[in-house]
Amino acid sequence: MKHTLKTSLFVGLAALGLTAVVGSTTAKLYARITSNQQLTTDPTTRNVTFTGNNALYTKAGTLRGARIIASGTSLGTLAAANTAGSNVRAYRVATTNRGSVYYKVVTFDGQYRGWIYGGTSTGTFGGGITPYATTQDATAPDAKTQFKLIDGALAETTNQVVYDAPANTQYQVGATPTITNLANYKDATFTVTKAVTNPRDNTTWYQLASSNADLNGKWVNKGNVTEAKPANTNTSDNSVTVVYLDGENGTNNPVDKANQTFTTTDTSTKAGQVAASSFVNADKLSLQDFAKKHVPAGYTFVSFGNDNAVFGGTQYVEVKKAAQVKVVYLDATNNNNNPIDKADQTFTAVNADANAGTAVSKYQDANGLSLSAFAKKNVPAGYTFKSFVNTDAVFGGTQYVAVVKAK
Repeated sequence: MKHTLKTSLFVGLAALGLTAVVGSTTAKLYARITSNQQLTTDPTTRNVTFTGNNALYTKAGTLRGARIIASGTSLGTLAAANTAGSNVRAYRVATTNRGSVYYKVVTFDGQYRGWIYGGTSTGTFGGGITPYATTQDATAPDAKTQFKLIDGALAETTNQVVYDAPANTQYQVGATPTITNLANYKDATFTVTKAVTNPRDNTTWYQLASSNADLNGKWVNKGNVTEAKPANTNTSDNSVTVVYLDGENGTNNPVDKANQTFTTTDTSTKAGQVAASSFVNADKLSLQDFAKKHVPAGYTFVSFGNDNAVFGGTQYVEVKKAAQVKVVYLDATNNNNNPIDKADQTFTAVNADANAGTAVSKYQDANGLSLSAFAKKNVPAGYTFKSFVNTDAVFGGTQYVAVVKAK
């Protein structure tokens, strides 16, 4: 019996030993890193995109403990998207003892960062990533053409107009941080030295050449520039003098210091030629439109004094003193209705048939505002509209407006 027990124990222990040996030979063997280095080549040459063939890992995918950040399918979908995150920058490279190469990458928006299989050579991108040109050459305008920023760009309160590189085409390169007030560049002109297109969103960008150091070499979206047309030199061949005549009481005396000069951009006109409506100035205005636009302040257009004005000649325009209403704001906060100091406004009718003593209700100013709308728009700062004190204001009279201090 003792012999049998010893035999059984021996056989059991032997079996356990055999299992341990077998287990040790079948355990998974993980790769190990033999090199891990920062990439030092030109960053613009390390822009890549995902192929969708491999997943993104927390470390090289064959290392112990590597976890998937995003599947190959997800990365393929991302690569096809027209977003900033679709562009990727490679910045480290590692090799394993098995000869595999892994690159550490980050999307331009920073949403994805990790390691991805890159083939078997540290000199090329392969496997899960492939080289990607974030810009493509586009046709630039004539190198001698002068441009300027459009009014909409100049009105922006933060700089999302002038960039150090076309937007979303280089990792962590965005709008020029030293430009804080775009209005400072309203008179700046520049030429274009290069044009590229961002294939992700199909936007075209211009690189600038300018005597203004802040703009020189920077990039601006094509939609934010317009040609800066030089002002024409006034000659008898291309210009007409516009004279405004005060028709009040039939005097037709020229309005003092109100003359204007219309200059066409057409280079074929000659002195004595009729300044027809087909000839326009740099603002695309014909002579008559120009004359109406520049009616002197405090006057309104009545009629043209002559037809068929010619280049080198004069366009006479009859005007009359504009009908006006004084708008007085009364502080009604404590029901004392005292006029607010230096808050008065003047409503001026644009209509020629508005006369002193005429009711104001049907007339508008040059901005299309009625008297009531004008009065509400110009309520003094720190106050809110309460009511109109009178509702029968006439030209030459006063509109009183009750306001209260804002809470």
